[in-house]
Amino acid sequence: LIAASTIEGTVHFLSCKNLALKLESKLSAHSSSCRSVIFDADGSKLYSGGADRSLSVIDVDKAKLSGSRKGAHSCGINVLERYGNKTILTGDDEGYIKAWDIRQNFKKPIWAQEEHGDFVSDMQAVEEQKTLLVTSGDATLSMYDMRKGNVIAMSQVLEDELLCVSSIKDCKRIVCGSSAGGLEIFEWELIGIPDERFLGHPDSVDTLCKLDENTICTGSVDGVIRVASIHPNSLDGFLGSHTGAVESIKLSPHSGNIFSCGHDNAVRVWDLSDNDEGISSKREKKQDQNEAPKRKRDDDEDSDSDSEEEVKKVKKKKNKKKRAKGNSSKKSSGAFFDGL
Repeated sequence: LIAASTIEGTVHFLSCKNLALKLESKLSAHSSSCRSVIFDADGSKLYSGGADRSLSVIDVDKAKLSGSRKGAHSCGINVLERYGNKTILTGDDEGYIKAWDIRQNFKKPIWAQEEHGDFVSDMQAVEEQKTLLVTSGDATLSMYDMRKGNVIAMSQVLEDELLCVSSIKDCKRIVCGSSAGGLEIFEWELIGIPDERFLGHPDSVDTLCKLDENTICTGSVDGVIRVASIHPNSLDGFLGSHTGAVESIKLSPHSGNIFSCGHDNAVRVWDLSDNDEGISSKREKKQDQNEAPKRKRDDDEDSDSDSEEEVKKVKKKKNKKKRAKGNSSKKSSGAFFDGL
């Protein structure tokens, strides 16, 4: 089951069979844009956060709201992350991070921190290290001790916003996507400044996910989903593309497929099992990296008819330029995808 959410606050549940997506149910979870969703450990509940500052709990089987925490933050919630089976983390537009014990029905946070001076762009819980990695629009990477809620380390302010993050190389490295298109690579023990910068993307890297300890997928404003190797660094090929910025990409831990969503109002699925390299689309190393390949297949899309004018009114992140979605296709499942 896949969860996708829209700028209208609607959450969609889709099933995937033989690489075809089917809309199963949908519900209104927020009064304005729903920006992030994440399943609990067993998939029975879905948590969502939105621009209306609320944190919602959805019963997946019934596709109904089972709870809501109004005013969970003083401004819009931008990112959700799960730590273990009991803790949900939320990050907002002003840099606040809160940890919630789901057994307490979100009455009050376990801990809260305000170390960033701008929006929280991404978070990754690294349970084996009992650590939370956070990137922000203030161009910093921070590392939190999940047990105490304290900041362990924080990078210097870089030149460009950091928009996404993932640990890699068995927690020896941290990779961050930046607004200038570079991948900033940090050593785990020394996150003050990047160990190196991996160039190659023509525009902002808004999302990434780890395929294995040496390989990542990246999503960029140019709509292309790329496969990249880290240490040694190389762009290995194209997985696919959207006709608009890529909003989110996720690797399913169950099927091994990649799911992506973009500003073309589409959720797409990509097969990674077609060859030994784990990349279903042909690697075209000689192809210009700025040229997007044709999609591998035409996916079924379930669409909300958002007008271009309405989309332009929504800001994805603070201090970033407004991005307009393309015209809705006949069947799109929404533009903000985060749950697997």
